[in-house]
Amino acid sequence: IGSADHAGDPFAYTPENKFGITGRFHIPVDSTLGSPVLSASWFEQSKVWFSDFSDIEPDAFQKSYDLVNVRLDWNNMFGSAFDAAAFVNNATNETYKVGANALLHLTGTSASIYGPPRMWGIELRARFGADAAEHEGSRAISCLRPNCRKRYRRRRPRHRSPHRRLCRPQWW
Repeated sequence: IGSADHAGDPFAYTPENKFGITGRFHIPVDSTLGSPVLSASWFEQSKVWFSDFSDIEPDAFQKSYDLVNVRLDWNNMFGSAFDAAAFVNNATNETYKVGANALLHLTGTSASIYGPPRMWGIELRARFGADAAEHEGSRAISCLRPNCRKRYRRRRPRHRSPHRRLCRPQWW
């Protein structure tokens, strides 16, 4: 086996450009209904080689590709300790390689590993104990003092005086 000059060949698994961006939109609804959030992610990658021998492994690369993922989260559904989410990964059903075993120049075979196709699903989550009490937005009440944004957990009132819901200013 003779030596070959591979000067100028690109490095394996190092695309020239990689870029991703994610946007989140909090859907404005009454806090007693929960907190729905819509998010979308876009990822782009330029051509990548899976072998350091690009001159003798012509099929050991992935051309540039884009991926789009979309997700809707709904936390504290209807003021409860339950969350739900629906998602679609690889929404455009892009076919792309994530790796290859490029041995065409040695064995005459080449194998590629592909990324997952479009996948959708639903996730459900329930919180228990202190975690549930900490996140339940509907069980919190706001202070009645103007311009105060403090919230308190609801408790059984010991008496019906309205000053129980006012913040106590700290003078020290």
